[in-house]
Amino acid sequence: MAIFFTSDLHMRHKNILNFENRPFETVDEMNNELIKIWNKTVKKNDTIFHLGDFCFGSYDKWVEILEQLNGEKVFIKGNHDSSETLKKLLKNGYLKEIHMVGHYMKTHKHVLHLTHYPMEVGNRPRIWSLHGHIHGHESKMLNQINLCIDSPLNFERPFGQPVSLDDLITYLDYLTPQIEAEFKLERGIE
Repeated sequence: MAIFFTSDLHMRHKNILNFENRPFETVDEMNNELIKIWNKTVKKNDTIFHLGDFCFGSYDKWVEILEQLNGEKVFIKGNHDSSETLKKLLKNGYLKEIHMVGHYMKTHKHVLHLTHYPMEVGNRPRIWSLHGHIHGHESKMLNQINLCIDSPLNFERPFGQPVSLDDLITYLDYLTPQIEAEFKLERGIE
């Protein structure tokens, strides 16, 4: 059982194709390709955290897509997600968990704050803001990790492919010495 992360799929959102210059001709092509890459990556018993802005449309439109996706789905509410839709999806078994603001987890000696919006957690070693919302823009701080499918940080994976916890931890371990050095410099620690 593996863990994956993604954000801002914007399924059924036609304008996102142009807003983010996504590599699809139509919204149907985008929906189909994002479903394929999700299912190629995420297996039935895996857990995937989606950090907001999943789908445009009514409850039935969400269900139509969710029924096609592998994995136990944990959703963080995004600014385009309806609270009522999320609650109904949870109640009817389409989602494993929902979090209206964020979720917190400790793993591999790291503290992960999962939210839709970037969160400033300060220049602290091994404390991270994993987020979406800003699409193709870079995060402002080293310990803010943009997991949007449009993010310039794509972990050398195909467009739309969820990021595995293993790949994420490798990246966080790579960044940790830089953050530790900045932390010591800020505080005058030698």
